[in-house]
Amino acid sequence: MHSSSFKGGSADYKDKKVIVVGSGNSAHDISQACCKAGASVTMIQRSPTLVVSLARVHKLLSLNYNEHIVSAPPPPCPPP
Repeated sequence: MHSSSFKGGSADYKDKKVIVVGSGNSAHDISQACCKAGASVTMIQRSPTLVVSLARVHKLLSLNYNEHIVSAPPPPCPPP
């Protein structure tokens, strides 16, 4: 079923095997609801998930978005 049809993890899922395809917010919500209802949940996704520490993200962003760098203004837009 599609996530829009999921109405919540009910007792119907107890002791069932559930496969959730995807790794977005809906997939996590559905997985958690089914798990709380007593299901054995497996999540499947097409591509790997990248886990990065917040400190590393800040360091990476500071390399690309440094407010202390002064640059020339962007060129004007061409006339329509």
